Formats: sequence, structure tokens, C-alpha cells
Amino acid sequence: MNGQAIDRLPNYDYDVDPQQNDGDEEMPGELPDERRTRYLNSEQGEVSDPDERTNLHYDAYERMRAYSQANRIRLTRAANTLRQRHDEAATQGNWEEAAGVLRALHEVESLMDIA
Repeated sequence: MNGQAIDRLPNYDYDVDPQQNDGDEEMPGELPDERRTRYLNSEQGEVSDPDERTNLHYDAYERMRAYSQANRIRLTRAANTLRQRHDEAATQGNWEEAAGVLRALHEVESLMDIA
């Protein structure tokens, strides 16, 4: 390493139990929320239960996806409402209100592009 040749194999400890936690110790008195946070912030090899970590990450992804879809629905509804208000204000000749609603509509549409 560092430009030097290594003439021996790495030092492996073959007496280590493969079922060992690999540094992830069960924390006595750890609350479920604390464990969840620790598992979400850890790599796969750093936890004692990789399946639990995978499930937590998948659940977090699904919640984030559902939240994003709900935001998209809310933004679509808001845009539709603003279009109706703009059309009503323009029909009544209330150009100041129509312009204000149109600015709000453009902001909602830009948020829809992000979402």
C-alpha cells in the first residue's frame, strides 16, 4: 500500500463467529424510534438485521412516494380552482383580480413542474 508491495495475505481472524453483529450492538434501552433512525442512517453491513433495514428503507420510500402523489393531487386541484377563479374574474371584467389569480396559477404550475 502507498506504493509499497505487500508480500503477505491480510490478517484474517477465522475464529470470529459469522453470526456476530459486525459492530452493530443491540442498544439496551433503545426506543423503537431511535432504532429506526439508527437503521435508516446505517449501511447494510453495519446493522445486525439487514432485512429490517431494507424494510425500513422500502417503507420510507413508499411513504415519500405517497406523499409526493398526494402533493401532486393537491397542486392539480389548486390549479383547477385558480383557473376557474381567473376565468370568472376575467368574464366579470375584474382585471386586477384576474391578474393576481394568474400569478398564483403560474406559481402553482411551477410547483407542479418540480413535483
